[in-house]
Amino acid sequence: MSILWQLEQALSAARAAPETAVHPVPVIRDFIDQANRLFEDFARDDRIIAMDHRIAHRWGDLLDMRITYLRDGEPYDLPSSTKVEIATALVGRGDFPFIYVDYRQAGHATVPKLIVENPEDYVPVR
Repeated sequence: MSILWQLEQALSAARAAPETAVHPVPVIRDFIDQANRLFEDFARDDRIIAMDHRIAHRWGDLLDMRITYLRDGEPYDLPSSTKVEIATALVGRGDFPFIYVDYRQAGHATVPKLIVENPEDYVPVR
């Protein structure tokens, strides 16, 4: 849970040096409580996908691939954590892959059978 880890790190930093903290301790605690409620809702609705051997195997295949995105016009290789997301989308649940939601990138085309949708294609950004 990288979100919770980041919030816990922010909480520790705020406790250690409150004068330099971006957010005060009570605000960070509220963020943590909200994140926990969100994760509980996702778990209750069966919307958290556990990594199983099929996802791990597909992730291993993706680790061997070079998948390049652009950020501010500069190419960068996808990190391992993003490849886990892509592997999860490819494997999906049962016999149904998921749609990977992301901004369109040329690197998506290098991943066989990856279906990508960008919400901005359907809802214009204002």
